[in-house]
Amino acid sequence: MFSLGSAHAQGISKQLDPTVAKWIDVRQTDWLDEEGKLHQWEFVTRKSRPPGMAHAVYILALVVFPDGSVAVPIVVQYCPPVDALVVEFPAGLVEEGESEVECALRELYEETGLGRKGAVEVVGISKALCGDAAVSAEVIKRVEIVIRLKQDRIGGRRRIDQFSENEEHIMSGLVILQTFPDMIDGLAEKPR
Repeated sequence: MFSLGSAHAQGISKQLDPTVAKWIDVRQTDWLDEEGKLHQWEFVTRKSRPPGMAHAVYILALVVFPDGSVAVPIVVQYCPPVDALVVEFPAGLVEEGESEVECALRELYEETGLGRKGAVEVVGISKALCGDAAVSAEVIKRVEIVIRLKQDRIGGRRRIDQFSENEEHIMSGLVILQTFPDMIDGLAEKPR
């Protein structure tokens, strides 16, 4: 077990030699504005991307319990670039040979344990999105899922705001939809 709040950056970040970077490339492009003036722009991009696919997906899932109550799965994890705990929807990188929907179902299960039991329905997939267009060329898609449970518990956990930890050093849990804004505000941490 680990204590999520104990993670922290070790010193000041340093510049990375692009030839040893595992996940990203730093790029520069020239572009013309509306008046024909030439500019340069620096950005990062993922090193791998399946042809015609998004680099990554995030999952917006609604978990519907037998009594009709609805919960949203979230993930809390330490994010080194901002040196803080962040609250996110389950997400992950699309692996080679995998569709975006397959990635979403795999990541949802890996990060939350959801998706293997109950009726799982993919109800939508977004067009290409960008998390931070000013800095990154990463293409992401939102996969929308509804999970209808036949019982009031998931893997022995109660359904209301209880979290579990896994080997990815994340904490995941379900937040009842009516308490979602307050719960997210309570979990979020300001960058150090």
